[in-house]
Parts: sequence; C-alpha cells; structure tokens
Amino acid sequence: LDELNLDNGTPLCSKCGGLLKPNTISFGQNLVPEDLERAQDLALSCDMMIAAGSTLVVQPAASFPLLAKQNGGILAIITQSDTPLDDIADFVFHEKLGDFIDRLAY
Repeated sequence: LDELNLDNGTPLCSKCGGLLKPNTISFGQNLVPEDLERAQDLALSCDMMIAAGSTLVVQPAASFPLLAKQNGGILAIITQSDTPLDDIADFVFHEKLGDFIDRLAY
C-alpha cells in the first residue's frame, strides 16, 4: 500500500484492474463514532432509504433501514436473499444488484 498514489483518485488493482477500496471497514474494525451518528441522523430524517446488496444482519449498519422505516421513510431493499426487513419494506427486489442496476440503465 505504501506504493499507491492516491492523488489521482481510487487506484486500480495491478492484477485484475478492479478498484481498490481504501475507505472501507473490515469485520472487527471500529467504526468512526461521528460517521455512525451522521448515519443515524440521516436515517431518522430521510424520505427514502435504499438498502442495496446487504443481508441487513450486520450491526450497526443493519439498524439504519429500520430507523428510516419507523420514522416514515420509504424502504426499498435490493439483494439476492431474504432479509429480516423484507416484511416491512415498501419494495423488495431479490436479484443481483448488478442485474438490477443494468435494468435501470435501459
């Protein structure tokens, strides 16, 4: 990672050409408290939340769609498998996220 130059945006993997994601959180890493507070504030005040590509089981992120729905927001879920929030969601699309996005483009 020391060899990467981030001045030109997100770097590409030298082996596969995919985007390297420098701002992700891995399991076991602590989340930034300010980021969590902002996410909660946004969930409480949004008109609509789209949960895309998530099983909605890993906390604390899985709680944000529920907060949005409980506070009057519309909830849309796009993921391949069932989630604990499917029954309360306004829209549920069980398909690959890439396929869903491709359909939107046409």
